[in-house]
Amino acid sequence: MIGEEDCNQDMIVDLRWTVGKLREKLAEKMGLPLDGFHVFTDLELKDVKQVLSAAGFKSDTEVFVQLGRPLSVGEYNFNVYKPFDDAKMITEEHPFDYLGNLVLDENWSLARVREEVAKMPRAPPKNRMRIRDHIYSRLTYVYLDTKTLKGNCKGIKDFRDIVVEETVTEEKFTEDHLLLSIAIWDPFEKKLGPLREMAILGTASLSEVKAEFDKSLGLPKNFIKITKPLPYILKEIDKIPSLDWNMAEGKDESTLRDRYWKAKNGDILLLKDGQIAEERVDVPKEAPKHHSEEVGFKIYSAEERKEIQRKKTEKEEVQKVEQDKARDDAVARATQKTS
Repeated sequence: MIGEEDCNQDMIVDLRWTVGKLREKLAEKMGLPLDGFHVFTDLELKDVKQVLSAAGFKSDTEVFVQLGRPLSVGEYNFNVYKPFDDAKMITEEHPFDYLGNLVLDENWSLARVREEVAKMPRAPPKNRMRIRDHIYSRLTYVYLDTKTLKGNCKGIKDFRDIVVEETVTEEKFTEDHLLLSIAIWDPFEKKLGPLREMAILGTASLSEVKAEFDKSLGLPKNFIKITKPLPYILKEIDKIPSLDWNMAEGKDESTLRDRYWKAKNGDILLLKDGQIAEERVDVPKEAPKHHSEEVGFKIYSAEERKEIQRKKTEKEEVQKVEQDKARDDAVARATQKTS
């Protein structure tokens, strides 16, 4: 039994037994209720109808028993994490905050999964929870509300990681949504607010998107200015006032996926209240630090080109004679030393 070294025992089994039969024998041998323990080899044996030979059993197979409710086919253990509230807690070994282990059914809807995760201490509320995969410290795939847990988890298996985020507002995420990074620019203070990821329907008109920003961020929809900068701008905020803040003018019927916006997951949108006046600052282009000097050139006549070629040939012949002489002298010295 896991954690009980003095309980290690040998047991003769028939490879034709099913996992259910093995469980019965173990329960009898160890005095445990049939539904009160897990059985593991590398992974938990869940299918009571599976034959032991098909489960990979051999003469030296080790079986581990652990107290607890056994999992059924389709149930999986998940490691549940969330982003750290304090970025200073992030380390290479622990990029996310561990909430605990949770058993989930592969056939559950994402809404049901959220309900179960929300019961864990320190988890986000179920109506403001986004579920994602991760690769090391980078968050990746966003689980879709239109799919089951199995449909979202490619290669589902026990002890898989999921990361849950608290969203800015209630959201549903489907194939038609974009996950965009949104920040608000304060024209008066000349300050940029924090980036916040929001799920925006890619097929919604810009007027509908503005209404959502009004509802969730408190910016008046009739005065919202929007620009779509390149990421480097976030490190050069002195250039933000000079961005094209009129991108959305006259584009209320456009969508973020159309040819004008060409938005994709991970893109950045900056917003501001157009009622606040802002002096546009044109950032001067830096002059090149090094100026190349003008270089003149001469066009040679045919006779001059022939003369240049003749001198080049003579020089090469002289160099060849000198090289041959140097080689002969070296051979002569070597011969003298060996004689």
